[in-house]
Amino acid sequence: MDPALVHSILELGAGAFAVIAAALLLRHYMTRVDKDGKPMGIGIRSIQMVIAVLVAPVVLILALEHVINGETTGTLLGTLLGFILSPKD
Repeated sequence: MDPALVHSILELGAGAFAVIAAALLLRHYMTRVDKDGKPMGIGIRSIQMVIAVLVAPVVLILALEHVINGETTGTLLGTLLGFILSPKD
């Protein structure tokens, strides 16, 4: 199979994943209710998760297109991981 075709498929898949996952996460977070039936809304952790779902595929696409090199990719993924795992407060 042609490597350019594989890159195109991976990039389209990553872009579609980002859009669909972010939409599903936002829908989930907006419709959550607590045990009393009151809406919980979107909090800081919800926003962090949506950002992570949007940024990770962008980093993948940039790495596949050789816009960023391996060191930059590792740095961005490490930063994203630290952002997700940071304490709540």
